[in-house]
Amino acid sequence: MRSPVGLGLVLVTRIVLAAVVLTAVVDGSLAGLLAGLLATQLLVKRRFAPSVAETIGQIVMTCLVLGVGFDLLGPSLASIAVIAAVAYGFNGLAKVANPKWRSGDYLLAVFRSRVFGLRRAATVTLRVAGAVRVMSWSLMLWELSFPVALLDPRLAFAYCACGLAFHVGTAIVMGLHQFPWAFAATYPAVLWFASAETIF
Repeated sequence: MRSPVGLGLVLVTRIVLAAVVLTAVVDGSLAGLLAGLLATQLLVKRRFAPSVAETIGQIVMTCLVLGVGFDLLGPSLASIAVIAAVAYGFNGLAKVANPKWRSGDYLLAVFRSRVFGLRRAATVTLRVAGAVRVMSWSLMLWELSFPVALLDPRLAFAYCACGLAFHVGTAIVMGLHQFPWAFAATYPAVLWFASAETIF
């Protein structure tokens, strides 16, 4: 499985399972298909370098397998929503505690780096005085306050829309292409939780 062929087989299996899940109409088969997706997720994580996005994807798949398999979809969706809110909140807290994030230096370093950077983004943001600092604080405050998205459907929609824009932006600027998919997978649960009258 360390070869590109092995990874290709896992990815093709995941695509086929995902397509079947989307078209599944038999109640009993959905849990098995989701379990298959989770198993391939675990194979990818075990064999290749894990990332935060893969961990979030694994959490989402685990919650869905348990929710569908044991007829506990409400608590499973609630778990996904709370985990997303806590993850964003703690990321924001960690950034606010770091003086380089507060000054905007860290974000500028990311824009300038060879691995994750996009020199054009660094050049454009440097032209506007304080732009990097405003962007850095906007990100920190959005992440830190994300848990309030669980309180109201309108807030949930606004926070999820900002999150999608942020993760698509990081995919473009930094090449973190897994993040939009992984974190966007939590957004339906966040939207559901914010408007749910009961979890069970």
